[in-house]
Amino acid sequence: METKQTPEKALFDMFQKLNIEQYKKSVLQQRYLVVLRDFHRRAKILSYLFYTIKIIITVGSILVPALLSIQGSTVQTQIYWTTWLISVSVTVSNGFLTLFKLDKKYFFIHTTLEMLHSEGWQYIGLSGRYSPKDAPEPPTHENQFLVFFHMAEKIKMRQVEEEYWKFTDTSGVGNATNQKASITSPTPITQQGQLASLPEEQKNVIERWVGDMNTNMLGLQPRQSNILNRIDGKRESSGISKSSSETPVSVQSELSTPTITGRTVVRIPQEEPRPENTFIKVVPTGSTVRVGTKEGFISVE
Repeated sequence: METKQTPEKALFDMFQKLNIEQYKKSVLQQRYLVVLRDFHRRAKILSYLFYTIKIIITVGSILVPALLSIQGSTVQTQIYWTTWLISVSVTVSNGFLTLFKLDKKYFFIHTTLEMLHSEGWQYIGLSGRYSPKDAPEPPTHENQFLVFFHMAEKIKMRQVEEEYWKFTDTSGVGNATNQKASITSPTPITQQGQLASLPEEQKNVIERWVGDMNTNMLGLQPRQSNILNRIDGKRESSGISKSSSETPVSVQSELSTPTITGRTVVRIPQEEPRPENTFIKVVPTGSTVRVGTKEGFISVE
């Protein structure tokens, strides 16, 4: 009677038929297949433990209240001790499940095992990531060996980090899940080489943009003078006047200058128009100047 072939044995037979160097076959056998066998063994043990504990918890949770509801039986003592044993078994099983996190390990180990199996068969069939469309040369098992082994080690290190200790290696040496660099570093391309590979129209636009940046033509532009805002119910220019000249405003000297609580008030005639953008300069010695807009007063304290 023919025994059932394990997935690891099937992968081993396929690796022996690949057209790769012998030492690469030895690496796959001594590392990849050993990891697969270890995961397969752990997955089988976790399956037995997980389903056994789940059955005890589920069945015991149903039997305990059912046995406690029995009243007036001649075997009341036996029912009591049976209920007690079932209750203790359910509590202990639930404690083991929580303490060792068997449910999480069961799902995680089985997921990792299937991922390793999938990577192995994709490498053998040269499909998925092992058949890039933009490759400079056709993919073979020889030139895709490093990609496959790198992915297998990343899956293994992810399992180690999740199960034992998750660490962050900023150098990217030990932490396989945080390595963003590709296996083969791309050839550095200069700026001129990148521009040369672009179409002529795009290259001209980029060159004009760089020229504008160098001549500081893309900085802050002055606000347009025709932009108006409404301030205090009047239409005023929002920008600052570029004129440096000052227009004097005549003040009638014969008007009285009443003093209100220590303030000297000078009245500006309303009938005399005030030009736009006018500067009124009042500079008394040792006084504080406040310019009011109501009834044309200038208050000097």
